[in-house]
Amino acid sequence: MTSERQLRANRANAQASTGPRSAVGKKRAAQNARRHALSLSVRLNPALSEKAEKLAREMAGEGASPEIVEMARLIADAEVDVMRVRRARLQLLTSDMESPDAQAQVLMFQYIVPMIALGIGFAAGYGMREGK
Repeated sequence: MTSERQLRANRANAQASTGPRSAVGKKRAAQNARRHALSLSVRLNPALSEKAEKLAREMAGEGASPEIVEMARLIADAEVDVMRVRRARLQLLTSDMESPDAQAQVLMFQYIVPMIALGIGFAAGYGMREGK
């Protein structure tokens, strides 16, 4: 049971944690979804998962063995990831490069995207997929 003192402390903390208040802070926070979306698996997004599954079935072909279909899924997931990164990169290149958001995204492409690519290479190289 939460004590009255703890309840008051929790409410006070919640009031201080309301997110950014300035226009610049709100604009920066609005970019978080795009920034962090690239680190999520294709399989966690229903639309992207469906796209990758369709691509995998096309690659594997009619009547393919489960092993071939699984390998095609790994390739399709990587292909969809590459398309996501390219789309985000294009958005970055067409945005205002002087803004702090753009500079943070440049860092993201220098450090985070190569790490994603390493993860894809690791999964493909060892026949592993996220969640297995």
